[in-house]
Amino acid sequence: MESSRLVFRKMKSSDKANYFKLAKDKKVMRYITGKGLSEQEAEERFEKVLEENSMHTETGFFSALNKKNNNFLGLIKFVYLSDTEVEIGYSLLPENWGIGYATEMVEFMISYGQMINKVRTLIAYVAPENLRSQKLLGKFGFQLYKEGLVNNLPTMYFKLELDTQNF
Repeated sequence: MESSRLVFRKMKSSDKANYFKLAKDKKVMRYITGKGLSEQEAEERFEKVLEENSMHTETGFFSALNKKNNNFLGLIKFVYLSDTEVEIGYSLLPENWGIGYATEMVEFMISYGQMINKVRTLIAYVAPENLRSQKLLGKFGFQLYKEGLVNNLPTMYFKLELDTQNF
């Protein structure tokens, strides 16, 4: 699967080093877990990534690679919350921020979600301080629908109803 500048492929065990680069980086993880993960925490989360990837063929965690040189840029999360709802998420290594990759990733996930017939709603969890992600999701029509806690961190819940959108 690909977008104009990115290639997406399901993460596998050989992606562990790339996953760890993201998971242990405090800048990347501050809006996800509040801190960079320890080696053990990263290992545990990566095992869950691999488990999730084995459960469904069309959903899971995907590496985002630069189409030109195949370099790892980040990942996207596209996992079922229910039969018709999918949680989306995205993270990039800090050197890839501000280049438009996150926009391209969200656009791809919306298009991809529309291709899977049973997916009706995309859900994104965002830290209240992450104004850039809130703005990005708003650009694509995501609406804030509640606030709460995820992993004991304040979280804003955004959703996009795919069956009412014309992309």
